[in-house]
Parts: sequence; C-alpha cells; structure tokens
Amino acid sequence: MDFTTIRRGGNPLKALVATLGFSRATYVRFSQHERQEDWLRGIEEALVYLGGVPRELLFDNANCLMRERDAYGEGRHRWNPALLEASKTDGFKLRACRPYRAQTRGKVERFTGYLKGSFITPLAASLKPVGLTLEVETAHARIGAWRADVAHQRIHGTTQEKPQVLLDQERLHWQPLPEPAASSHPPILPATVTAALPVESLQHPFEWPALAQQAARDETSFADFLEQWLRTEQEARAQRTRETLLKLAGLPTLKRFEDYDFRFAAGAPRQQLQELTSLALIERAEN
Repeated sequence: MDFTTIRRGGNPLKALVATLGFSRATYVRFSQHERQEDWLRGIEEALVYLGGVPRELLFDNANCLMRERDAYGEGRHRWNPALLEASKTDGFKLRACRPYRAQTRGKVERFTGYLKGSFITPLAASLKPVGLTLEVETAHARIGAWRADVAHQRIHGTTQEKPQVLLDQERLHWQPLPEPAASSHPPILPATVTAALPVESLQHPFEWPALAQQAARDETSFADFLEQWLRTEQEARAQRTRETLLKLAGLPTLKRFEDYDFRFAAGAPRQQLQELTSLALIERAEN
C-alpha cells in the first residue's frame, strides 16, 4: 500500500493505492491529505471492499505509520500505535518495504501509472471543457465502475489473467473480516489535534455559525446539533454532485417541470404528468 500524488498545490489530490500481490486486484481511495487518519481509513475501507483480510500488509516507510525502523532489531520496527492496534484487531501482519528495493514497490507503482493514464487523465480531460476540476468526490463517484469494468477485467501483463478471476481465488485463503467490521477499530483520530478543522473541507462553511446559534437558542443537545450539522453537509454534497453531473451532461439549457407552459401544449395531460413527477408509481410498483 502506498500513496501517490495526483495534483499538488493549494487544492491537492492524492490516492491511496492497495494492490494485491497475487491477483493484482486493487483498491483506490482518494483524499486531499496523506495523514494518519487517511491511511487508517483507507486500510479499513480496502479490507471491507476486498471482502477479507490478507495475512500481511506491505507498507512504504511513511513517517506517520512507522515511528522508527529496526527499533527492536533488524526487521522489528516501532509502528504507529493506532496502526498496530488495527493489525491486531483485523489479524494482519505489518511488513515494511526494504530500503533501496524498487521491485518490492513495483506492483503498486506500475498500477499507479496505469491509474493515471487510464482513469485520471481521461476523467480530468472530460471535466475541463465544462470548467470543472477533478475533485475527491468526483473521483470517488467514478472509480468504482472503472475498477470493476476496466481495471479488474483487463488481461494483466504479468499474470496474463484478469485480476477479478484471480481475486476470487485469492479470497479463499484470507481470514474473514472481524464482526462488525465497521466498528472493530477505535475511533480514527488525527495525529495532532492542534490544528482546527479547515473550513475549505466543508461545502457550506458559512452555515455552521447560524446552526450553532440556533442550537444555542433552542437549547439543542449536542447529539441533535451534530445530526443537523452532518445532514446539512450531506445535502450540500448531494447538491454539488447533482450540479456536477448536470454540467457533465452537456445539456444546452436546463428545463424544469414547473416552467412547462401547458398553454403551449393544450393537449398534454397535465394531471397525469404531475402525478408522474411525484414518482408515486414506484411506491405502488406500477409500470
């Protein structure tokens, strides 16, 4: 497992790439940072996606994961306590890449090149004409289908097999995920707590003071305030996704049902069309 940098600068884009040694199947998680919580969350999500726990996970010498190399003798490293706890909980062994052994990291680095050439560059190029920049949310929305339909279905140059075919075989030799997988680890906290949460990571940062003031006036509990906060963020992200997809659709103009002029098309069944917009036919299981 290793991080790769896709874009630097004030709006960075990074990807955690986890490549299996036997099947070459891969999990990719995008983020803006390469911090402890990004590593730990990526490991947890990768295991859930892959559907099991391999015997060992191989890492590069990231400072936030390895506190000291060979601290207790050759090959016995001082690992990050949170990562060490996760390995004990899930049942995988921690292993570090050997220094100056490029072939050890080759599987991940070769896939990283393939990822950039086959997924990142074409997607970024498709967004550019409509004035959009590739963001974490957009990359996550597209990576699943590409991974399943393209990356895992290609004939791999080394194995001469489809990664998905070998992944199905590889899973048979893994340990099962701990139950429940989602709550097996202690809360993933930042490596340091001195920095405030950057408002750039929120969709509607200016709404939070208003929410807090309203909660204070209503004497809302912290749990209810947090729920409202998260709901607002979720709605904002959903709205941003809708706007992105509308731009990608390339529609000449945006038409809404409310703007339809029934005087122009007098024969249109207005009541029936309004009923269809409610989507009640789905609940009634009607065609």
